[in-house]
Amino acid sequence: MSEPYVLGTELVITGLGPVATFAVGRGELAEAPRIGARAGTGPDAALDDGQGLWPRPLEDFDPARWLGRKGWRFLPPAAHYALVAARLADEDAGVRPGQELTGVVMGTNFAADETVDRFDRATLSEGVRGISPLEAPNFSINVAASQVSIDRGYRAFNITLIDLFTAGSAALWTACQAIDEGRASAALAGATEGRPPRAATTDLAPVLDEGAACVVRIERASDARERAARPYATVAAGAQLFVPKTLLSEPDRSDALVHPLLDRLASALPSGPRAIDICRPPASARAEATAASVLRWAAAQAACAVVGGEHGGRAAAQSSASAPLRLARLLTDTDAPGALLQATVGPHGHLVVLALHTTP
Repeated sequence: MSEPYVLGTELVITGLGPVATFAVGRGELAEAPRIGARAGTGPDAALDDGQGLWPRPLEDFDPARWLGRKGWRFLPPAAHYALVAARLADEDAGVRPGQELTGVVMGTNFAADETVDRFDRATLSEGVRGISPLEAPNFSINVAASQVSIDRGYRAFNITLIDLFTAGSAALWTACQAIDEGRASAALAGATEGRPPRAATTDLAPVLDEGAACVVRIERASDARERAARPYATVAAGAQLFVPKTLLSEPDRSDALVHPLLDRLASALPSGPRAIDICRPPASARAEATAASVLRWAAAQAACAVVGGEHGGRAAAQSSASAPLRLARLLTDTDAPGALLQATVGPHGHLVVLALHTTP
């Protein structure tokens, strides 16, 4: 268990960089369906459980529109999404590249799977000659994050986190802690996903979700004020927790573990949370049990609404970009809830919670 960590430095989110089927850039995201609104009818509407935001394959996505014609063609698709998302986040924040004391933290699960699969098939059929030297480095899972640092000229730190569904939220919180500890003055943080392997289509993750990224810029509030940047939110605190599988059928014990953590995070928001966004994958009994504990806590609060309705939200089964995209969409609302908790629950019991004040 990670004890709730209240930040000693005032940190703000100043830039949003979404890349998904429903929005590329903050402007399109603000026009996307609100969380809790059904996105049309038909099979896709059934898939999104009425939550409105569901990453699907990006078709006709041309990175050249944002990246130019050179420097990215031999990179995997997840790196394309990350590079565009990073540029969009910095542009939204009014920041130019080259600020060396900026870090990058990226969550992912399948950024390299499509490349590794192609290398495997090429090696079996053609031997090593089937692999292009220009593509050879792309087997590494940290290619997307590394390319963002190279493209933006950021040298403070570069971290890739891997964890089903929660990696994007964990990346946001890791970036906040690193800045608070003086390891950087700012960070780009979020998630990017490529195509998962076919073997991933199990009962736990029945849908092949791909083609999504969301990067946000987090920085010291003092730096944002110096350049008159308007923040979307202030990050107050956060925590991570693994809920043991043994508590799956013992709600009282699960509550005894989860509720004190949420109480301490809520206390970091002076007036308490006005809303809580609960995000978890579909078809996961363990995630549902943990989410149920969070929902019981929310029901006991005097004035804490659950975003998307009383059952919270389910999102793309494998995409670590789902929770950052949901958070970014909430931050673009003109009637954002003010004090907010976002609880992201993974299929293996990982819970990541962020406490934020949204800017009116």
